[in-house]
Formats: sequence, structure tokens, C-alpha cells
Amino acid sequence: MRVVQINVTYGNADSTGRNVKELHDFFLKKGLDSYVYVTAVNDCSETDKRIHFFSSQRDKQIHAFLSRLTGMQGYFSYFSTHKLISELDELKPDVVMLHVLHSNCMNFPSLFAFLASKHIATVVVLHDCWYYTGHCCHYTSVGCDKWKKECGKCPQIHQWNKSWFFDFSKKALADKKAWFGSLQSVGVVGVSDWITEEAKKSILKDAAIIQRIYNWIDLETFRPRDTRDLRKQLGITENEKVLLGVASAWGNRKGLQEMLLAAKSMPDSKVVMIGKMPKNVEIPENMICAGLVRDPVKLSEYYSMADVFLNPSVQETFGKTTAEAMSCGTPVIVYHTTACTELVGPGCGKVVQEPDRNMYVNHVVQYLRRIDIDKSTGECCRRFAHETFSADKCMGKYTELLNDLQLAGREEE
Repeated sequence: MRVVQINVTYGNADSTGRNVKELHDFFLKKGLDSYVYVTAVNDCSETDKRIHFFSSQRDKQIHAFLSRLTGMQGYFSYFSTHKLISELDELKPDVVMLHVLHSNCMNFPSLFAFLASKHIATVVVLHDCWYYTGHCCHYTSVGCDKWKKECGKCPQIHQWNKSWFFDFSKKALADKKAWFGSLQSVGVVGVSDWITEEAKKSILKDAAIIQRIYNWIDLETFRPRDTRDLRKQLGITENEKVLLGVASAWGNRKGLQEMLLAAKSMPDSKVVMIGKMPKNVEIPENMICAGLVRDPVKLSEYYSMADVFLNPSVQETFGKTTAEAMSCGTPVIVYHTTACTELVGPGCGKVVQEPDRNMYVNHVVQYLRRIDIDKSTGECCRRFAHETFSADKCMGKYTELLNDLQLAGREEE
């Protein structure tokens, strides 16, 4: 079976790029004829003839400008998309997998017209909600459910891939419905139960297969580690409690205010922040801003150092940092929102029922007092991660899905 994955990135710099790389390696290991098309290779020295580029930085900049001008995200990049289509036509894949492509790099009308005309089985991996909305990647923070019927008057039109002037969300959702409806065989993968159930209420509800496959964790990399050197490097004593937060970029939706309040409420503890911090934020004395940490081994040391991992995000389609923390034996505290809840195994932390800042921090304070007594927490976290996020188990489900989708396509012919 020849499989082509298409994504913005490939490599270790971001979670989807890492997923695509690891899935590509897994497919090759299992004997599949695997190829990848991307716009950039990041933090990855391994490149081969199976990795291809389909868009340039200049093309993406032009697309971004036109998208902001018109509100039509995904309708430009005509020439780079047709170059991609020409190569796909020559390659003749059995299955094409679409990952994150709403980054000003793809002409979707052309791509879907090609996939439909060639009767190519298509798998859509929902890393976020964009494929079934008219504009946004997430909608829970604004309480919008227009995507279930008809978008328009989008409350987030000036966010995400923002539009300066026009709201194209109604037409965009209608187009997406038509595009997916034109394909002979569609499989939808949700990376959590939450987004899988959301997809079943959306324009994707008629897909041949809708299945949840969790993102996986490299359990050998993300494991408990000796953190004495890291504590010394950061100036944290052995007796100080450590609270950890990880995000690519911190903001209120990721829980920045909760992290700041936690630091102020627990001055005897250290709050370590990994990720880009916004400017003009007053940093408490006991907060350590470590910046971006891309090395997975170093990141696992941070997880292992923490007494508790905090993920006060209000919208997650999966929440890989939560899974990685548990894999390192660190309990987690999350909100009862989107996919956050389902990732916390029994005895692995705390789920705060209401997205309330003060309530969240109170639970953190109480949990830190109890954690000294309950020494089995780390074992529970590690065991749950092994049972739930094993790479071979999760990626193996993709090979099963590809076979099932091909079979479903033949039955429809």
C-alpha cells in the first residue's frame, strides 16, 4: 500500500511534525510504501527521498496576505498546489492523509478535486477543529456551535488566520461539506474521544470511518529521570516544590493567569514555565521562565522534576503535554473541558470541574499537601501512560484504519 501524508511540518519542532515523522517511520517499518509532503523540515537531520516539499516561504506569505485581505483561507497557493498534484498523480498513492494544512500553504479546491477525480481514499486527522468549521481551529472558549449547521458572523473572524475585512466562514463551511462529499472514501481520525464525538455532529458525520486514535508518547524518552543537575542549574533546592507548565506560547487560553496566580499563592514553591511568554507580563519572583525546550530528553527532565504538572488550558483536542507528564510519573491537574478530562487516568491527578481561576489554584494547593502522603501516584501515572499512549499500539491502529478504508472503498465501487 502506498501512503502519502501531507502536513505543514516534519520533525521534532512541533507535535504534529513529530507525529508525521514517527508515523512515516512506523509505516516503512511495517512494509508500507510511505511518502511525506511538507512545507518545512524542523529540528530533524534525517531527510530522504521520500520527504518532499510543496510550498515555499514566499508562497505562504503571499497566501497569508491574500487570506487576510479576503477572508479566504485555503483558496490560494495555486501553483505550489498544482506542483503537488502533479507529483501525486505520478506517485499514484492508495491513501492520502491530511494533517494540519490551514497555514497558508494549500489550495483546497484543487487538492480535493484531484482526490475526487482519482478516487483516492483520504484520511483526515483532526489535530484541531478547522476541517469542520468555517474559520476557527477552536470554538469552545467563545461557546460557538454554528459549525453544526451553518457558519457566518464568526465571533473569531479576527483571530487565528484572521480576516481584516470579510467574513467568508459561511461559504467556507459549505465548500468543505461539498469537498468531503465529493470523495469516494473518507476516514476521519480524532486524536481524542472529545473531538471524535464533535466530528460526528459536523459536516464529517457521513465519513466511511470515524475513529478515535490517541496521539502516542515515546515512553522510552518520556520516563522518570534524575533531575538533580537540572535543579542545581535552575537554582531549585531539593526541598522546594515544583509546579510545571508547558506550552508553545503562553496566553489566557492556555492558562497563563492560572499559572501566575499559582505562583503568587504559593511563594515557597517554584513555578517553571516552558514556552514563549507574552511581553509586558509581571513575572513573580518564584516563577522561572525557561523558554522553549525542543529537546525531548531535556523536556522529560523538566517533567520528572515537577511535583505536579499544571495544564489549565480551556481548549485541547488532545493535550500531549499532559500525557508526556504522566509518562514521566508526574501527576497532572486539568480543567474539565474538551479533551483534557479523558487523559487523566485513575489516581493520576485532579480534574477541576469548573474553569474558575481561584478554584483551580485552590485545588493545586490542596493537591500539593496530599501528594507527600500518596507515594503511589507516580506509579499510577506511568502505568496509565503505558496502557493508553503506547506508540506501537496507537500507530498500529492507523495501519488497521488504512486497510479498513481501502476495503470500504472497494465495496462502494
